[in-house]
Amino acid sequence: MPDSAIFCPLCLKNNAMRVGSLAAAEIVESFRANFAIDTSPYFAGIETVHICECRLTGYRYFTPLNLGANAQLYEELGTRPWYYESNKWEFSTVDQYVQTGTRVLEVGCGNGALYKAISATKDIDYTGLELTAHNGTEVRIIQETIEEHAEREIRYDAVCAFQVLEHVADVHSFLTACIGCLAANAPLIIGVPNNAGYVGLSQNALNMPPHHMGLWKKYSLERLPKVFPEIRHVATLFDPTTHPGLSDAPVIEHFYRKWLIPKAMTFKFLHAFILPRWVRSKTVVAVFRKREPK
Repeated sequence: MPDSAIFCPLCLKNNAMRVGSLAAAEIVESFRANFAIDTSPYFAGIETVHICECRLTGYRYFTPLNLGANAQLYEELGTRPWYYESNKWEFSTVDQYVQTGTRVLEVGCGNGALYKAISATKDIDYTGLELTAHNGTEVRIIQETIEEHAEREIRYDAVCAFQVLEHVADVHSFLTACIGCLAANAPLIIGVPNNAGYVGLSQNALNMPPHHMGLWKKYSLERLPKVFPEIRHVATLFDPTTHPGLSDAPVIEHFYRKWLIPKAMTFKFLHAFILPRWVRSKTVVAVFRKREPK
């Protein structure tokens, strides 16, 4: 199959093209050096990991598509205190779309931190889905996939997925199930790392397989209704906080080179006063609503 006719797991058509590649051995070494985790079994018999881009949506993803992590990797990373944030900025975006009594489903809920943040001001009917066990929490958490949960045919007033979609290889199945769980006109709120900015340039192992399988940005999120016409785009929001890696050499060099900025201008000044928020933000959130049935 030519490079211009590669299967896309989002639109399910052979319309993607290769736009980059990574050496599997370098990914394995990066995980080992930074996190003391052996990811070599994921890459058995694989020398090169390709980055492909969907022509319809601009969605970028890694191939082979079977490189996604199993529960063990998340359990190992979950022992790090920084891995499951207890107060993500994204949680504040949900508040404006829910009211007391709203039935909310969070996919990939971790330990239920979203519920704890929202319930401080609103009494919501919360259900979380999580594949790895989280003991000692009073939040209602079910260990099942969104596809399995959709088979229950329960409709929610809001469905959220924060820092989850980038981990998923079969994104079409995932999003179909999320939309299927929505009541009419209910919001679907998706938050992902912002790959249009620092995150996409930082060459961090956590933004590669087996941890991440997709590279999302504002454009690709906003084009989701091209694949799923039953939803409409409502808003796109950027994290007002910024990516911490101001000393990341590849990132700094990229902006000086691409924008022809004099080296006499310090990057901290560039970061604080010139670069737009969509570059500086580490997270982008897109909000959609399910269309009313005709």
